Amino acid sequence: MRHFLAVISLICAVLLPSISLAETAHPPQISNIIIFGDSYSDIGNFPESPKILSKPNESKTLGHLNGMVYVPVSNPVNISKESQLFVISHYPLPDLKSDQLPKQPPLNNKARLYRSLSWTEFLTTDLYRDHDINSGNIMPWITLAINKNAVASTNMSVNYAFASATSRLGCTYYGRFDHVDTKLCNTEGIVQARQRYLQHPTNENLSHIIVPGMLSQIELFEQNVKHHQVNINNKTIYIIEIGGNDMLAAINHFHFPSTKKMADHVYEGAYRLLNKYNAQHVYINTLFDPDITPFARQHKILGLLGQSFAKSYNLHLVQIVRMLNTLYPGRVKLINEFQDLQNMASTTKKFHPEYYRKACQLDMQQNYNISNSSSLNCQFYEFWNALHPSFHTQALFGYEAEQSILQNWN
Repeated sequence: MRHFLAVISLICAVLLPSISLAETAHPPQISNIIIFGDSYSDIGNFPESPKILSKPNESKTLGHLNGMVYVPVSNPVNISKESQLFVISHYPLPDLKSDQLPKQPPLNNKARLYRSLSWTEFLTTDLYRDHDINSGNIMPWITLAINKNAVASTNMSVNYAFASATSRLGCTYYGRFDHVDTKLCNTEGIVQARQRYLQHPTNENLSHIIVPGMLSQIELFEQNVKHHQVNINNKTIYIIEIGGNDMLAAINHFHFPSTKKMADHVYEGAYRLLNKYNAQHVYINTLFDPDITPFARQHKILGLLGQSFAKSYNLHLVQIVRMLNTLYPGRVKLINEFQDLQNMASTTKKFHPEYYRKACQLDMQQNYNISNSSSLNCQFYEFWNALHPSFHTQALFGYEAEQSILQNWN
């Protein structure tokens, strides 16, 4: 009997690890991810400001703070042992020292200590941890643009999102949304404007940074594919996240945004990916509710207007997804970011009840040392600034996006 048990124990010791591996180790379903969007997804295409204050000679208040000190537009992340890092088993930390990320400029003539993180980086990291993508690495388009000989590896994800981008074809100038001459709306023009600002970080050069709209980001992607800088196949995922700046641009020019026109641009972009590149997996992010942002808490009427526009736009997105799936059955799906953030904002399980719907930067005011990083990492806060999510919300978005993709995978 003792020998029999010993044999059974030996068999179990050999077989059970094999069974476990067979259950967990599966070939990745996804080769890489291509992303188009605005500041909610940008991981470094827009340059980080070398200066903390937009008006260095003025008082050190948030009103004079440069909004693009960190890109992604979120709080800097302190990963030292002394920091109170918000680590959950669901959300592995992306590689903050990746060679694929753009080199950070000094901040007020001092070397930077920290980076910020985007939900897109959490998405690829989460998928890689779960063996659902070939690589967790993701690079911003600017890495390819600066070095024309650069080539993304076969499994490299590429992010074309650009802070301040609208959904339209063509380019605009940062912050003003004025159209850029088509002769400058190309890789060379965008890179030159970016380099000019980094070398001479004046407000004038900042206002002349060239921002490609979502449809123009797709054109930049097409050029990269044509020149074999980016690799795609039938396991490539495409994600479109856009819309917020169309609303801001419309208000900036004193008229109401056409949510149908915005959705039509998304339709055009998705259709090009489906028709020209035989895309099998296109995901479109809905616009989250502006009314739950700290900005809306300060400007209630604008918050309610934003909420109305977002709901209208999202309804149009539902319609275009149906239309596209009529032509290309099952290939286009929504990531309901609108509902995700609503759910986050209504629960105290994810954020401290005192801090959700609030921004750590706004609460700390000028006492927040933006050139360094708080050991709290915006702990429990839902937002970093008036409109952009904190590190923790970025992690949750990445996880929710992963779940949405895997649940709808076919």
